[in-house]
Formats: sequence, structure tokens, C-alpha cells
Amino acid sequence: MDLAKDVLHTVPMWIQLHKLDIKYWGDKSLFKIAGKIGKVLKTDQASSKKDRLQYARVLIEDEVNQVFPNHVRFVNEKDNIVQIDVVYEWKPEKCEGCKQFGHICVHCKKKDDSKVWQRKATAVDKPQKKNIEADTDGFRKVVSSPRLPSQKSNPVNTQNSFQVLAVEEVNVGDVVCEIGVDDARRVECPPAPNE
Repeated sequence: MDLAKDVLHTVPMWIQLHKLDIKYWGDKSLFKIAGKIGKVLKTDQASSKKDRLQYARVLIEDEVNQVFPNHVRFVNEKDNIVQIDVVYEWKPEKCEGCKQFGHICVHCKKKDDSKVWQRKATAVDKPQKKNIEADTDGFRKVVSSPRLPSQKSNPVNTQNSFQVLAVEEVNVGDVVCEIGVDDARRVECPPAPNE
């Protein structure tokens, strides 16, 4: 079993050709235009059938070490220069530090993070604290402390705002109900005299 690393030279990647006139969507035209970026392998089915008209999608094989252009220019049949935007659906990430693919330098585990060692402060370098003697109970006298201005507090209202609901009489027909906070009682009223 060979555990040597394979060296990548070319990778396949899908590109999208934006702002491309529909007359250039034929296989010959797409292969010529995308051929300026890399070796064209195929177009996707939606581009071949012209089902999606926002962009043409082409699979190319390209060198991993090359610069990937964001625009492609060509001369059309009227000798005008046409510029087309190229969007890469994926680009290979290469770390310039370790020359490996799959990550960029910011996320490299092999990057040189050399730490600068500094000497710790010794007893001579540290500021000395004043020795404050403790009394017989172990308390130390406060030399200085910041004084805060005295603040007067407002009186707090402790009245029950639900006292209104304490007792309520409700007449339901010939029944009087007293409803209170603590209990509810049902009291029969005497029948009303007939007049």
C-alpha cells in the first residue's frame, strides 16, 4: 500500500457565464468562450436545452495553480469586444504557507505561530504592598475609602391595591352571594313579599 500524497495539477469545476447573449449558447460557441479559462469538458443539460436563461453553465478542467479570471473577453462577429462575467461555483483553496490544498493560510495548522517568551516579573519589579497591622481580633484598619454622598430614599407604598375586591355582594335572583378574597359564601335571601 502506497501512502504517498497524490499531487493535484488539474481540477474540474463548474463555471457560470453571465450576461452571455443567447446566440452564443451553442456548443461550439460555449466551448470557445469557456476554453479561454480552461479545458472544456461539457455543458449542463439546462444550458444545452436553453431551459435556464440567466447564465450558461460549463464544466471545465483547469490548472490549480493558475489565477481564475472573473471576466472573459472575446471579439464578436461585428469586431466588437464582448466581456462576460464568470462565476466559479467552487474554487480550490490553497495555502501559500504550506502549499497544500483544502484550506487558506488563516486556517493553516502548520503556520508559524512562534510565541515570544517574556520574563516574569520578579519581586523587585512588583510594587510593594504596605503592611497594615491587624488588631487583636484580626481586623485591619481602613486607611482611606471613598465616601459616597448620602441618599435619601422615597417612602415605599405598602397599601394593598386589591382591597377594593375584598368583599362584594351579588344578587342572583333570590340568592345573595358575598364574594370575598378569602372565602365565598352563599346566603339565602328571604323571599320577596308579593305586592
